[in-house]
Amino acid sequence: MAKENQSNSSAREGIGLPFIFALLLCLLVLATAVLIGHATGTLGLSDFDTCWLLATGREIVSGKAIPSVEPFSFTFAGLGRTYVAHQWLSATAFYLVQQAVGLQGLLYFGTILAVVSLVAVPVFLMSTLKKGSASVIALMALASFTTVLRLFMRPELFSMVCLALCMILLNALRNDAPTEKPRWNLVFYLAGLIVLWVNLHSGFLLGCALIVFFVVEQLVIANRLRKFDGTAIATLIVTLGATLCNPYGFKLVDYDIKLMNSPVKTVVTEMMPITPDYIANPCILAFVTMSICCIFVLISAFKNCSGNEQRVRYVFTATLMAASICLAFLSRRFVNFSALILLYQSLYIQRTLSATLAEETLTKSVQHHLIELVRNKRIVIGFILLSAVSGTTIAIAQRSPTLPQTVSALIPPFKAIEFISAHPLRGQIYNDAHFGSMLTWYCPQHPKVFIDTRYDEYELDFVRSYGETLWGHDYEQLFNRYKIDWIFIKPQAPLVRMLLEDNHWRLVYGDEAAVIFQRNGTTSAFQAQD
Repeated sequence: MAKENQSNSSAREGIGLPFIFALLLCLLVLATAVLIGHATGTLGLSDFDTCWLLATGREIVSGKAIPSVEPFSFTFAGLGRTYVAHQWLSATAFYLVQQAVGLQGLLYFGTILAVVSLVAVPVFLMSTLKKGSASVIALMALASFTTVLRLFMRPELFSMVCLALCMILLNALRNDAPTEKPRWNLVFYLAGLIVLWVNLHSGFLLGCALIVFFVVEQLVIANRLRKFDGTAIATLIVTLGATLCNPYGFKLVDYDIKLMNSPVKTVVTEMMPITPDYIANPCILAFVTMSICCIFVLISAFKNCSGNEQRVRYVFTATLMAASICLAFLSRRFVNFSALILLYQSLYIQRTLSATLAEETLTKSVQHHLIELVRNKRIVIGFILLSAVSGTTIAIAQRSPTLPQTVSALIPPFKAIEFISAHPLRGQIYNDAHFGSMLTWYCPQHPKVFIDTRYDEYELDFVRSYGETLWGHDYEQLFNRYKIDWIFIKPQAPLVRMLLEDNHWRLVYGDEAAVIFQRNGTTSAFQAQD
């Protein structure tokens, strides 16, 4: 009878509030994965950049080589810019996936990349904690919600995975005391990651900055301990050397640094600072909330600091968190990377705090039940991936994927693209930048475009001239300079009204998404609309 009462008591204890709360946190993890999958399935193809990325991949695969000259724009060479396919590996990967499994498969591919960096890896690391798993899950959900509006089929997805792996390896570097003999396995893991990253996306510069930052931290710790840290020195030398393992060598590194500092960023919306009116965006609010939560995580870290060396590490961690938040407010494009940095640094803090706890401190608490629920890592990761894929499947069922997907006021000109494919243009074209990206993908035999959405690869003055022309400012001068024969723009552009009144131009095509004008006297296969 006593044994039966003890068994009933244990059963009641097992399904108490801590267990229920732990179960709800696990459901939050799966719900976050579904959110990421649905957001990727809904928004993943909405960015026009995916068009020229796939077109670049097609150029590489069909030519079996990286193009040595810019393949899409007739104005690029005249700007005196050197063409560098700095994201060639991402473009190739996206194109091969699209060719193998179509646009739907490309969305699933993007979903897996996103959910691995935002959910799967953090949960995998969380399972080793003795403390703080609930806060990690909350931060993971906030980081994911922060990122959902940027889950496009762009090389940033690869950078998110690489950043997550980089943070894990660097935290491993920080977990051990300085040693004279290098830990070569860690050094070569980081070097291999940089070799891959440098060919995928310019985000590798962030990885290199993080490596330098934490190597400095290790050297400061080693100096305090009067030791030589061979691992830190080897990591710095080998990984920075790994950045040269690309088709262009140092030229690519220099090119990406210049792109990061391109003055064009001052006129591109996604690269602008977070302004007070933009904070009302729910995703930015999630980021602000996450930033505030990280302050409390840092306060807890300093309160429970176990030694001077660990205090130094927390100072570096706090500095990195503050810097990443500042960068996000200076450039909206950095928000998703900042959220990842905050998430993985919080994981590092919770891991160091957990290391100071004795095993007997684990009782029938929320933490205990969370550990039990995620003990089988393979099953947990499987459920996370399945949830994310389910979210993407729901999004695809709601609306079949197109490239680009219509999600805003900018309607992709699919009918006009079909019209151009059926009636090839002869001569030079002035086009909307978004339409130019579509032409590179859908009309590979079409003459080169005036501009596309690679704004930061053009000169600032050129981008400004393009924008001013859309408003009708001195358009005759620009059209004469570039000998423009065709104009392919949105019908809402102020330039349209002026062209309708200009005897030198006539409308040959128009619908709700696009209009096409032809210079009088230009020969073509076009027939004017009735």
